[in-house]
Amino acid sequence: MKSVIVTITVCLGFDVWGQTQYQEQYNYEDGFVVFSYGDTLRGRIKVRGGISDVWRYEVVKFLKDGQITEFKPREVKYYRVGNDRFESKNLGGKGSKLIFFKIITKGYCTLYESKVKKGVSYNAFGQAGPSIIHGLYLQREGEDLHPVNFSWLRQGRDLYFIDNIALTYDIRNRKYKADQLADIVKRYNKEWKAARESESKSDN
Repeated sequence: MKSVIVTITVCLGFDVWGQTQYQEQYNYEDGFVVFSYGDTLRGRIKVRGGISDVWRYEVVKFLKDGQITEFKPREVKYYRVGNDRFESKNLGGKGSKLIFFKIITKGYCTLYESKVKKGVSYNAFGQAGPSIIHGLYLQREGEDLHPVNFSWLRQGRDLYFIDNIALTYDIRNRKYKADQLADIVKRYNKEWKAARESESKSDN
């Protein structure tokens, strides 16, 4: 009888272990990492797991040949998994903390998203967890990151798009909502490109 109990216990243990392994594998998707020195490593990258996904902005959890390796922003230029691309950048300019920024839309002007842990917060059940600060940033080619405050754009306190008067006018006159910032950036890039092409034709 004792041997039967031991056998059942072992089988249950393997079953739980197998389910855990399957669930962990499910949390990974095909992707690749481009390192700061130029090499590329292909494998599977973790995209799910935990209460929050803030860890995706702190570290790359990389799975290859059954081995999980974590890469920090200082080691990585960017990584891609599915349709998501994350680039390593300084949060507050040169010399500040390096984190991964998620690209929302890319072009002459790129819109980035950041998530940073700061302090502790509590849910309705009194359970403690990290307080997460969510940020959006703009960056034109050759320029530094610019933190976005949509209210300031609408009020005219932030003149980031002032080189496109028509777009600035539409923002201030409530043609766009806060959740349409990606549409604003796409329009800005499209009209910037058209203006450059027009200038090139006139020069010829």
